[in-house]
Order: sequence, then structure tokens, then C-alpha cells
Amino acid sequence: MGAMSMRLLRPIHPFFAYLASHIAAIPFRTMIALPLALILLFSSGASALTDSPLQLALLPISIGLAWLITFAIMFLIGALAFFMTQTFALANLYFGLYSLLSGYLLPLDLLPHPIAAAARWLPFRFMLSAPIELMTRTQHRDDLVRLLGGQAAWAAITLAAALVLWHRGVRRFEAVGG
Repeated sequence: MGAMSMRLLRPIHPFFAYLASHIAAIPFRTMIALPLALILLFSSGASALTDSPLQLALLPISIGLAWLITFAIMFLIGALAFFMTQTFALANLYFGLYSLLSGYLLPLDLLPHPIAAAARWLPFRFMLSAPIELMTRTQHRDDLVRLLGGQAAWAAITLAAALVLWHRGVRRFEAVGG
């Protein structure tokens, strides 16, 4: 349909165009999710929050890093479309792994030990479980450094991988049409 050709002709890199589009959606999503979250928090969950001011101050950074990891992985999966035709199947596989290994379906502590041990180092934990751990468990400073350091490392790795894959994919891209 020519959408990719038009994106490539624009002076701004498509990564930043997609990034801006996703960032622009955050205020709307916040307007929808925040009231519900506050109602649930004050009605039943306020006692589960940490009372550490440092952890609460680091929470927005952790949420931002989790969002960046998620965005970079989704961009990476999208860039795979330059190389393969079944990226939706890959996206479904990603969602299955994410659901199991991020703490989305059940806490990571309830997974069998070998799977939980692997999940603690994979990016999925740093996309969902890490901000929740920061918000709900009192962490020692070493644990905070490991948690935020892991998020920063995965953010850098996934961003670099997505941009490298995009760059290699664009070199293969051929526009057709008339």
C-alpha cells in the first residue's frame, strides 16, 4: 500500500515516528487506567505498597524503562517483517512467552524453579514484574541496583537489536507499485 515507502521518505526516522505515536497515546491511556487503579488501590491494595520513599521515587523510572523494553521488542518484531511473512505468528509466540515469564499470568515465585530462575534474567520480568516488585516489596539497595540495572541493560539491548534489525531490513526493502 506504500505506507512503508512514505515513512522511509520522511526526514524523521520511522523509529522516532512510532515512538512519538506511542508516547502520544500515554495520556489517553492514563486517563482511562488511572482512576480504576486508584479505586482499586484505595479500596484494597494500599497496604501492599512499599513505604520506601526511594522506591516510590524510582517507580516512574522503572515504569519508563519497562515501557521502553516493550516498545523496542514490538519494534523488533515489526522489523522482522522485512525478513519473514509470518510476523503475527511470532507476535503470538512473544505474547505467550511474555504472559508466562513476566508475571502476567501468575507470580514468578510460583513457577517451577528452573523456569523461574530463567525468567528472572529474561526481558519479560523487566517489562512487568520489576515495576510491581519495586512498588510492592521493600528492596535492599543492592536489589534496587540489580532491578533497575537489569531494566536499563535490557532497554539498551532491545533498542540496539531493534535498530540494527531495522537497518538491515531497510537495506533489503524493495518498493513496488505504480
